[in-house]
Amino acid sequence: MLYATATGMSMLSIAYAMETVNIYNDERWDSVFSKIQTGFAVTIMLAGIPLLLVSVLRAIRARRAGQDSGGGEAGYVQSMFNTVATRAFSFTFILLLFTESIGTRLAPEQSADFFLNALIAVILTFFSLSFWFEILNSSIQERRDE
Repeated sequence: MLYATATGMSMLSIAYAMETVNIYNDERWDSVFSKIQTGFAVTIMLAGIPLLLVSVLRAIRARRAGQDSGGGEAGYVQSMFNTVATRAFSFTFILLLFTESIGTRLAPEQSADFFLNALIAVILTFFSLSFWFEILNSSIQERRDE
């Protein structure tokens, strides 16, 4: 579940980065970018929906068996997600302040659509990299604890 979440966020960040670049490309690249983005969307849906269903079914089974449905891996994933989301949220404000104050001076001819897609791409990239860092950090901690 951890790797699927981090991979999905990475794919989303790449899709938004491609959309940012695509704004200023000529039309021959539109079909290429469109196919890659469609491939990412299909992959995320094909992987994400079954993972979500398995997670929900496990929670339902645990609840019926009288067990705590929020423990174990689900709690761990949620905790890691909260940590990474907090970092990404903080980074978002810093990035927005930077873009507001300096972005228009560096690239005054760029459209708002460009800046919006670029900001989303950078934020999702930061989020996914933070997620991968947390996964790596927790694996190192587990090895040390053994």
